[in-house]
Amino acid sequence: MANPNDPGARTRRQRMPDDYTAQEIALFENCEPPGESLDKGVAPLVRALSSLPGIVTISSCEGHPERDGDTAEWHVGWKLRSADPEASIKDAGPSPEGWLVREWFTWHLQSMKAAGFPIRHFFQSPPPYLNWPGRSMTFWIRGAVTGERTLTPEQYLNCLIHAWDRTGCDYPITAGT
Repeated sequence: MANPNDPGARTRRQRMPDDYTAQEIALFENCEPPGESLDKGVAPLVRALSSLPGIVTISSCEGHPERDGDTAEWHVGWKLRSADPEASIKDAGPSPEGWLVREWFTWHLQSMKAAGFPIRHFFQSPPPYLNWPGRSMTFWIRGAVTGERTLTPEQYLNCLIHAWDRTGCDYPITAGT
């Protein structure tokens, strides 16, 4: 929780509109699936992840080796949805399905990394007073664009679908086009 004596927290609270819970729900629970503005190289992966229960994708990029050289990475970021789509995550808690998806991704991405693929996952959480309570944590998948054993987002999606189907997950994941 934010320190009430922190001037940044007071400023953020003062700027927060009265209907911030409605705005939070609109942004994270009732949002449209990713549209045409997605980078072409990462769009099928983003759409597939967006179809999974309990999570909402919030950021993606296909990577730009012409700009970033050998450090170029593609990425997808997501947040957990609320357990109740009509309530704030602060009030209802995170979606149980979202936590299960996160747990599964942790296993899968660790296995991919152990197999030598330059892919990683992590989370980050800026100070809560900069976000809606319960929404500051973002989960990320990042993959190298250049180098040995790289996987394009499409190749990673194919690995993901294969592993997902083989582990007997009840919710189907399909390649988003």
